[in-house]
Amino acid sequence: MQLANGSEYIELLNEKDKLAAARANNSNPTLRNPGDYPNSTNWYDEILRNNAMIQNHELGFSGGTENVQYALGGGYFRQEGIAKGNQYERINVRGAVDAKVTSFLKVGGNLTVSGTESDNLPNGLFSSAYVGPSSVPVRGEDGSFSDLTEFGSFGNPAASLFYNRNRTKGLRLVGGVYAEVYLMKGLTFKSAYGIDRTNSDNRIYIPRYNVSSVQRDTTQKLTKKVEDPSSYYWDNTLTYDFTINKDHRFTALIGTNIQQERIHTMTAARLGCRIMEKNHGT
Repeated sequence: MQLANGSEYIELLNEKDKLAAARANNSNPTLRNPGDYPNSTNWYDEILRNNAMIQNHELGFSGGTENVQYALGGGYFRQEGIAKGNQYERINVRGAVDAKVTSFLKVGGNLTVSGTESDNLPNGLFSSAYVGPSSVPVRGEDGSFSDLTEFGSFGNPAASLFYNRNRTKGLRLVGGVYAEVYLMKGLTFKSAYGIDRTNSDNRIYIPRYNVSSVQRDTTQKLTKKVEDPSSYYWDNTLTYDFTINKDHRFTALIGTNIQQERIHTMTAARLGCRIMEKNHGT
């Protein structure tokens, strides 16, 4: 995205101040000298990656006999976000089996387990990069992040990204089992049970920092949020297939379905976590 450079930003501010002065009948507005602001910062360039890589690897195999079939597999997926420090990883393993136990009974099941981890972005990062004054450098001569409040209540987007500590880990289990019983010719009873359960752990840590009057924190706050949404279903069906005059095939189906969903959420916070600040090198 093409944004105003440093000198263009100052010129736009001067135009705004002239209009404001004219409305206030002020014939001598205070204008900024573009030469006093030699820097030009594209804040999107400071927070965005040049390239965001995606990896996806899958491995699987299957086999079986006349009465038993199985499949096993696994995968690894990694995706970098367009912003620096933002990424998502997932590892999963899966398996499925179907077995004909007798001439009238068939059973089977499947299970997938996935582990995920993501490094999340701070809120408002892209909007702050969009409105951030381009005439201020990312850091001052002493190496500290620049204060942007000369031009308004602006936070330094690069500092927001640097001090961000927001990570989520998750574990998800999806599986099911079933049994089919052939009661008589054309009449089949099937019962199936399945679950979908996730455990999510999100940690947000705010280290001690002081960039400006509108971008600072001394609380060293650690927040942890745990969620475990889960659902299950239990289906029972009775199916009857029959043919009339060899040309007309019919299927009759009756059944029941039970479903339940629930979620437990817990959030806790603690102030003054100095050890976390040391671990993150801030």
